[in-house]
Amino acid sequence: MIPKQKVIEFENKKIIVNEGLTCPACSSDMNISYTAENIPHFGKTHFIGYACTKCNYKNTELIPVDEKEPIEQSVKIENEKELSIKIVRGTDTTLEIKEVGISLEPGARASAFYTNIEGVLQRFKGSVLSMQRYYKILESEAKSDNERKEIKLVQKKLIDKEKKLNRYIDGKAPFTLILRAEKGYGKVLSPKAKNLLKKPKKTNKMANKKK
Repeated sequence: MIPKQKVIEFENKKIIVNEGLTCPACSSDMNISYTAENIPHFGKTHFIGYACTKCNYKNTELIPVDEKEPIEQSVKIENEKELSIKIVRGTDTTLEIKEVGISLEPGARASAFYTNIEGVLQRFKGSVLSMQRYYKILESEAKSDNERKEIKLVQKKLIDKEKKLNRYIDGKAPFTLILRAEKGYGKVLSPKAKNLLKKPKKTNKMANKKK
């Protein structure tokens, strides 16, 4: 069943929201809340929060007031101080650390947030720890030695990822964070961030005309 939609006026901006939205985890009703925040170097932004009335599932959608262009950035973090660099992540945004081989992908269940680099690392670590628990269960249910061996190889890789993330969180190793936001709903808020998208060169149409 497709949820009904309505247009609401919030902080002088019209927003389309779902009425009768059901929780993706347990199909119960969800409450919707609205807040607005002026984020430095990014602009005024609306946060729409979704919370299940039964199982406590939560999600957040981020909608900038001003129209944004697609963004692709990289920022190299070289010391503990730079872990405080702020970052906006919208539901359209991919975050990736290639040194670890890990990413947060956009999607229907992707959460929007405004945090710093350390906060992003903690989210990555939480995902790795969750996967470790999952493979621990798979190991206990393995029906053959070969299956158990394959699971242990995955577990070793996850432990290695956790160790790398811990070094990054402690500021003991450099790494590069990559951000891609198709709708421009994400951004690394630092002059150190490099823009990876080349803007098309403006051409003078008049110069191309034959005299």
